[in-house]
Amino acid sequence: FDYYTKKVFGGDNIETILRVYVVTTIPEGIGKMPSDIIGIILVDREFDLNTDELKENLGDIPSPDDIYSYRRLLDEDLEEGKYGNLYGAPITTMYELVRSYFVQGNVVNKTMEARGIGVEGIRYNPELPGNAEPLIDYSRLIGTVKDRDIQTYKKISAGEPFDYKGKNMEVLIAGDRLRWTKYKKLYQRKRGKISYDSLGNPMLDTRRASNGDLPQFGLELKYGAEEINMPSFSSERLTASAFWGYAKFGIILPTDGWTDLSMEMLEQNRMLTYGGFGVAAELDFPFAIIPRSDVFSLSFAHVFGDAVEASYKSGDRGIPSGKITEASFDSGIATFGNRLKNDYLLRTNAKLHYTFGMSIDRDYLLRFGIGASFYNMETWGYDLDGVDHALDRGEPGREDTDDYKVIFKNNNSQSVGGVSIRADFIAKASTTPFGASVNYFDESIYIDAFVQIPAIENTFFIKVNAKGSFRLRATDDRPWENSESFFMPMVSLIYIF
Repeated sequence: FDYYTKKVFGGDNIETILRVYVVTTIPEGIGKMPSDIIGIILVDREFDLNTDELKENLGDIPSPDDIYSYRRLLDEDLEEGKYGNLYGAPITTMYELVRSYFVQGNVVNKTMEARGIGVEGIRYNPELPGNAEPLIDYSRLIGTVKDRDIQTYKKISAGEPFDYKGKNMEVLIAGDRLRWTKYKKLYQRKRGKISYDSLGNPMLDTRRASNGDLPQFGLELKYGAEEINMPSFSSERLTASAFWGYAKFGIILPTDGWTDLSMEMLEQNRMLTYGGFGVAAELDFPFAIIPRSDVFSLSFAHVFGDAVEASYKSGDRGIPSGKITEASFDSGIATFGNRLKNDYLLRTNAKLHYTFGMSIDRDYLLRFGIGASFYNMETWGYDLDGVDHALDRGEPGREDTDDYKVIFKNNNSQSVGGVSIRADFIAKASTTPFGASVNYFDESIYIDAFVQIPAIENTFFIKVNAKGSFRLRATDDRPWENSESFFMPMVSLIYIF
């Protein structure tokens, strides 16, 4: 069909014609409408160059901007009321506009010609590789960034390559993470209304991915503070969260949970401890005040209360239950200044990134983020109650034979902040998709590489991750940092229903 629009030439608005070729399923009978519109191709040519010959109109390879898939047709918003109504409801998307032409019968069947029947020399050009384009097309955007765009960004960062079709629940089980997610159910629609089968049940739309939209609701139990390069068990932080839309809010639990597994099974060194309850939040959002702003990523966490003595260190300290002398304390019990005997509590951390994304051949997706990160670390250890022994030692009237109670207290805190950069990548084209995330902060690198195996198509997946972090500094380790690089293999089981 022909689509009339206005373009600006030399300052004048001139009405022109775009020829639209629509790819559909086969209609159920002569004169019937097709059940599904698969996509369209726009032929944007000078009016006098348009012909009725499909071969001539599509002789040149169409630009990707002129090809609209099913999802893009649904995403393409139109000004409400400008194109009339369809089944009594205003036309608000390109999909509804295309469908209205079929309802009105303003289409010409070009199927035989498209298949090359009765036409000489017709050919189909192969897809040209290496086509890169932004994930958010602002040339077609009306209003702010869509929820589907935000979800695409989130899926890239989370390493979620598969689309869930006809199912809207996800359960993920991993050693350092448990998650349940509910997405909106998508139903088939005809004439604007939900379609039902012969038994009266609504028919699910298996062409659209339920996880293509932001989740309705979910729950998660997770270790880690990856934004400051303390992944998985290395953070000694366990957070229970609820999430919906583009927001996640959680409570940091006053426990180290099952972190012992990292030391017993994977032989990882531990340096940190935990405190009381805390709060955490993560948001991926557009900033409407800034035009073409893509997506911002914000995270924040803070722990309340005192640090808890790390149980994995307590056996080496020999702290008495009663009172001792200052001389006895200094001879072997004092912990300040000993990085292996001190306990370190991650009190606060935060991150703010501006992120943008792009796709290459639509199957290779990338998200880049740049901004700043920050955290505050406290040093906790044992001291004598009411005595600053480092100053009082040797003063007149002070006897080393006086008895004092040993207490566990915060000695000092240190804040670390600076520029942070993150890059996420997913390759969806392979039957076993793979990808990786790389984060730079505080002269250290965190890497999370994965491969996801579809054990049962659209139902059960096995995801294998290799998480690791290492410092770029050759010397001057921070007291709470592992002297060795951190490596953590992880297997996730993902069930969709």
